[in-house]
Amino acid sequence: MEKFLKIKDITNQTGLSKTTILKLINNGDLEAFRIGNIYVIKESEFERYLSSVSSKKEGKGLKTGVQAMIGQTGLVVDRILPYTGGRVYLKGELWKAYDVEESTVEENTAVTIERVEGVSLYVRRKE
Repeated sequence: MEKFLKIKDITNQTGLSKTTILKLINNGDLEAFRIGNIYVIKESEFERYLSSVSSKKEGKGLKTGVQAMIGQTGLVVDRILPYTGGRVYLKGELWKAYDVEESTVEENTAVTIERVEGVSLYVRRKE
């Protein structure tokens, strides 16, 4: 049975905005079905679109999943301590986070995601 994705699923996977996805649908680049006021996209159609983008960009492609998080900006909500970590808010979710320089990062500090290991983020203070 075919799996369907909502726009929110795609924004979470790719980091693309809802507006961008709606433009792709309206331009005919991404086929979607409207059910009431909700658009749904076949997972196979979304994968086809990702493949076409990847081939157009000669291997650079669209970052999805964990790779889409790299370079994003998060906000420290629980102080990050060396070796024990803290918590960072990113795109509506809280993540366990560690500073790549193994230093303390205070609450309300903007950080850049450097890498993801398992369910933990490794971050650096945003400059």
